[in-house]
Amino acid sequence: MQRIALIGCGRIAPAHLDGLKSLSSRASVVAICDMNEKLRRERQQAYNIPNGFASVAELLEWNKFDIAAVLTPPDVRAEVCVPVLKARKCMLVEKPFSLSLDEARTIVQTAEQAGVVLAVNQNFRWIQPAPILREHILNGKIGKVLSVLLADTVWRDETSGWRNKTAKLALSVMGIHWLDRIRWITGDEGARIYTCSLVSQILTSAGEDITSTVITLRSNAVATLVHHWASHSRGVNNSLQVDGTDGSVIAKRGELIWMGRTVRRSALNLNLGNKMT
Repeated sequence: MQRIALIGCGRIAPAHLDGLKSLSSRASVVAICDMNEKLRRERQQAYNIPNGFASVAELLEWNKFDIAAVLTPPDVRAEVCVPVLKARKCMLVEKPFSLSLDEARTIVQTAEQAGVVLAVNQNFRWIQPAPILREHILNGKIGKVLSVLLADTVWRDETSGWRNKTAKLALSVMGIHWLDRIRWITGDEGARIYTCSLVSQILTSAGEDITSTVITLRSNAVATLVHHWASHSRGVNNSLQVDGTDGSVIAKRGELIWMGRTVRRSALNLNLGNKMT
């Protein structure tokens, strides 16, 4: 039985706590840590967590856990992660993993030196249509991937908390899921990347909310991500298109459309199942 300690009690914490319930035969949440005493006690009571701590130092002094789930705002990532990793605790970190490359490298190097597992939460890999797309694209259904176009343009105004104040907003908070989706469904990695962004000033949040990113993958395929939080379209045209040498696939509004060079192959309503014939 793995003993889990949650560090950070914010709005994402219930998602982790609810998910861990399904692993009750393998893991148990034994402690929760947050400097906000009121919120910490609320989470403890709601999820029957026996131990609560106000600081990472107190948690480490207690030390009766195996894995830490770090759900803090990203601007305190290193000061939370590094001492816990040095204590040889395995760790799951919420994204954004860090707000700087140097800090991210420090955290990774600390985990390597301690010989522990360090993971970043990328739960959107398991949300459709990503699993189906990955399976069929990697099996060659559309041939060699030439291009990926992912558009996610929504209205999302973060009016409170750290997301309201951070300068790094849309790409680091949600865009990271879409960048990972491109990597995941193609089985490829970025070789070169260019992003331009804008703060629209029509939201109350301070960070960038209009972004366009172009990635050259190692295979030389080109991927484009258009990700907006200040779009009055509110997602009506959101879609994912992958073009290959032998066909294309479009995921849009709960449907997958597969196309060959001359004919449309088939369509799948994602509400009807997860397997394609």
